[in-house]
Amino acid sequence: MNIFYTTLILALFLTSCVNTKMKNPEVEDLVYLDIQKDIAAIDRVVKLRETEIQVIRDEMRSLKVRSPLLNVKQKRIDNMSDDVKRFVQLKKYLLIKKKKRSVYAKILYELHYNDKDAYPWPDQAEYSSYLVEKESNMLPIREINKADSSRELTHKKDVSKILRENGLN
Repeated sequence: MNIFYTTLILALFLTSCVNTKMKNPEVEDLVYLDIQKDIAAIDRVVKLRETEIQVIRDEMRSLKVRSPLLNVKQKRIDNMSDDVKRFVQLKKYLLIKKKKRSVYAKILYELHYNDKDAYPWPDQAEYSSYLVEKESNMLPIREINKADSSRELTHKKDVSKILRENGLN
């Protein structure tokens, strides 16, 4: 009798674990995870830039009223504020992209769940093509930096370099 219940419990346990659907399949989607990583890196960059702006403002308070360094520091603040605006805009774009990817990942997972042979999960080929597309999408940022001749050389104007330094390619 005891063996019967043990066998029954074991059989029920095995059948309940075999073929269950994931509630959040996007947590295993490589593209979704990469977008999440990029958003976190942009958050770090924005916080870093904002602290740099605050440090420069504190330095400005210690300068004399007619100091020539005031203009230089103000230009640095303006340039860094422009960078922060660009990064915040990029973050908004990535949040929209993340939301769309979440829906798409659920659809792909459903297709994979119904036909495991036809639809691999997570799809490595799709991820590698995403990385190529991601690299090509960074080109407009590089072009903006090339065309931006209005800035002074008072700070790092190369936004793509800032992105690379913080883990974004």
